[in-house]
Amino acid sequence: MGSLKEQIEAKTNEIRMLGTELESEISRGMPFRDDMDKAAQEFDPEDQAEILRLAKKPEELVKVMSCVVFVLYDLKSHDSMAWVSKALSPNFIFDLRNFDPDSLSEERLQRLDEHCIDPSMTLDKMDSWRVPKITKAVNRWLSALRGYAKIAADVKPRMQQFQRLQQDLHDLMNLEVG
Repeated sequence: MGSLKEQIEAKTNEIRMLGTELESEISRGMPFRDDMDKAAQEFDPEDQAEILRLAKKPEELVKVMSCVVFVLYDLKSHDSMAWVSKALSPNFIFDLRNFDPDSLSEERLQRLDEHCIDPSMTLDKMDSWRVPKITKAVNRWLSALRGYAKIAADVKPRMQQFQRLQQDLHDLMNLEVG
């Protein structure tokens, strides 16, 4: 197995190589984070008021807002209008802008996937929607969140491996000192 010094050197090199790979992978997710931020900057409380004024809510609006409320608040409801109180709350825009995309549970990610692969919800289809502008911004936010979450899910096991390697190195270094 080699001397303790050789083990420390080997572990350090392994950490360095994996760290470089992870840095590259994580950087692939940053454009999605930027897109989330851009979409979130489009949100305006006036847009929320427009939703409230609509007598009949368009199907696209209902689908987008139901999905985002599920993602943000884990609101599971079979009532297609259950999202209204959450989406119209004063905290909605703040919560959306400050959402931690690394906190997505598997169930929320699955719902997000289902929404984003729905042919009627693609970004290309949005031009034909007759909905309040917040609907399109939220849909862009959801799409960007999905892109980021997919990369984060791929990186997570390797990030855990990286943390284990760091702990192993720490343990080896303690042996050397002790």
